[in-house]
Amino acid sequence: MKKRFWAAVFLLATGLAQPLKVAILWHQHQPPYENPLTGQYEGPWVRMHGVNGYPWMAEVLLEFPEVKVSFDYTSTLLKQIQDYLSGKAKDAYWRVSEKPAGALTPEERAFVVERFFDINPRFVAESPRYQELQAKRNRGEAFTDLGVPVLSPETDRAMICGNLAFNLELKEMLESYGLNEGANSNPQQYVVEKAFLD
Repeated sequence: MKKRFWAAVFLLATGLAQPLKVAILWHQHQPPYENPLTGQYEGPWVRMHGVNGYPWMAEVLLEFPEVKVSFDYTSTLLKQIQDYLSGKAKDAYWRVSEKPAGALTPEERAFVVERFFDINPRFVAESPRYQELQAKRNRGEAFTDLGVPVLSPETDRAMICGNLAFNLELKEMLESYGLNEGANSNPQQYVVEKAFLD
C-alpha cells in the first residue's frame, strides 16, 4: 500500500512539475435587449460593455503580447452592437437621459430614481456626489430638477463614444463647460473612445 502511495505521489509530483497549458476563451454574450413588440431596446448593457469592457479586454492584451486568447462573440451580441453603430438602437436609459429633467414624465422620473443606480458599487464608492444621490434615493427623498450642479472641470470627468457627428456635438458641449479632451499620455477631463468610430 505504501509503495503505491509513494508511486502515486511521485507520478503526481513529476506531472505537476511540467508547465501547465491553459486555453483562454473570452465568450462575449448578451441576451437580446430589443423588445420584439416595440422594436425599442430596453437594457443598456450592450452599449455599456461595448464602450467599457470589450475594448479594455483587447487593450489589456497589448501589455501581455505573449498571452494568446480567443474571443467568441455571439450573433445576438454582434447584431446589437451593429444596431448601436448604425443608430438603430437607443436603450431606455439613453432615451430618458436625452430628455431635459423638466420634460420627464412621472414614469420616467421613477425609472431614473430606480434604475440609474444599476452600477458597480465601486464607482459609487469613488464618487461623493453619487454616494449622496444614492443615500437620498435609499431614504426615499424626492429629487429636484435635477439637483446636479453645472459641469465643472474641477470635479467632472466624461468618456464619450459614438459616431463622428455625435462625438463632435458632445465635445463641443463639454468644452463649453471648460472640460478638455485628454488621453492616456495626457489626462484631462474627458476622453473620446475610439474603438467603435466609423
